[in-house]
Amino acid sequence: MADKAPRMNTTNLPRHETRCNGGSVSLVSRYAVIKNVRHNKRKRITVSAFDQRSQIPVIVQKRIDWGTEMTNLDEARRIARELRILKYLRGFDGICALVDIIQPSDDAWTDLYTIHEYGGVPMTRYINSKHPPTPRHARYWCYQLLRTLKFMHAGGVVHGHICPEKILVNAMSADIKLSDLGRCVVEGCSVAGSYNMSYMCPEELVVKQQPSAKGDVWAAGCVYAELLEKKGPLFQGSSHKEVLAKICARVGRPSETLLRDMIYGDTPMHQFVLAQDPVPGLPTGDSTSPYFRAAFSIADADADALQCIAATVRFDPRARMTAENALASLKLFQARRSDSDPCLHNPRDEPRLACSAYHESMASRDAPDAAGVKVCVWTECVHHNPSATGGAPPPPPPRAPPPRT
Repeated sequence: MADKAPRMNTTNLPRHETRCNGGSVSLVSRYAVIKNVRHNKRKRITVSAFDQRSQIPVIVQKRIDWGTEMTNLDEARRIARELRILKYLRGFDGICALVDIIQPSDDAWTDLYTIHEYGGVPMTRYINSKHPPTPRHARYWCYQLLRTLKFMHAGGVVHGHICPEKILVNAMSADIKLSDLGRCVVEGCSVAGSYNMSYMCPEELVVKQQPSAKGDVWAAGCVYAELLEKKGPLFQGSSHKEVLAKICARVGRPSETLLRDMIYGDTPMHQFVLAQDPVPGLPTGDSTSPYFRAAFSIADADADALQCIAATVRFDPRARMTAENALASLKLFQARRSDSDPCLHNPRDEPRLACSAYHESMASRDAPDAAGVKVCVWTECVHHNPSATGGAPPPPPPRAPPPRT
C-alpha cells in the first residue's frame, strides 16, 4: 500500500522566505532570521533567529529534503527519536530545549523546521582561542557536564556523542548546555550512526557496541582533561586502531584476563589491544601514582583534577565512576577552594530524571515504516502547536495482519 502522509491545516501559517548561504528558510512571522550559522552534511541549514513573541534568541534548523529522507528510514527515525527525547528531557537547564516545531508546509512533507533554545557558542571556540579557559572554568564546566549526565542517565537516556562541539557555552553566565541530541540512545534501543572517535570509550572501539552511560562519563573526563591540557583531543585519531593505540599508551594496556572479562569475546580489535606495548605501572586508578602523573603531566592539573581524570578515564568500564558517584565523591567538586570558588556539589540542585512509562514506550521500538515516522513527528508538532495543526494527530497506520499459522 502506498504511504500517505497525514494532511494538515496550513492556511493559518503565513510564512516569509529569507535567503541565506546554502539555501533559504521559510519561517512563520514569529521568527526573524539574524544570520546564517552553517549548512552541514547532515542535510540541515542552521540559522540564528529572534523569537518576537518570547523576545529571546533561538536557533532554527531546517531539515532539507525532509520528504525524500523518508526513503532513509534510519535517518528519519533518528530525527523522530530526537524530537521525542527532547520532549522527554524538557525542563532541565543543562540541555538546549526544543522551543517549537514548524509543521511541513504541504502534504508532501518537503520541509521541517525545529526551533531550539540558544545556548551559546561551541566550547571548541574557547579551547582554541588566544585566551583559553582557566582551571576554574574547566572545573565548573566539568561539574555542569556531569550534572547533566546524571539527570539523563537516571532516566535511561545516553547522549552518546559528548565532545566540545556539542557543548555550548553562554558567554554571559559561563553556564553550559548540551546540544544535538540526534545521536541519543534510550536504553533498550539500538541506533545506527557515526560518532566522534576521539571521545569514544575503549569498549565501544573494541566491540563497536551501542553508546552507554559509562561511555558518556569517559567522554566527559576526556573533555575535562582537554580543557586543562589545551592541546586538542586527548586521544585524537582518524581510525579506531589509532585511537586505541593512544589510549593504551597513556592509560595503559589492560591484561588479557581483564580484557576478556570486559569485552566478553575475542575480536580482531581485541588482539590489536593485546599487541600494544605494556606501559610500566599502568593501568591504574590511583591518581597519586608516579606512573599516572607521568602519563598525565598537565601543568594546570592539581591533585583533585588528576583524581577526577583517573576516575573517569578508566579502561575498565566496571571501575569507571558513574556521573552521580563522581559528583558525590570526587574532591574536585566537594572542597571549597577559595572564597570566590566555593564547593560545587549540591544534591538539591542535581535532579534525577524519573524513568516513566513514556520512556518505556519510547524504548520499546522505533516506527517500523515511513508512515509511522510521520505520525510520530506529527504528534510532536501537535504538542507544540495544537491550534495551528487543526486538532488531533492522524490515526496511526494500520498494522499488518498476523501471519497465518
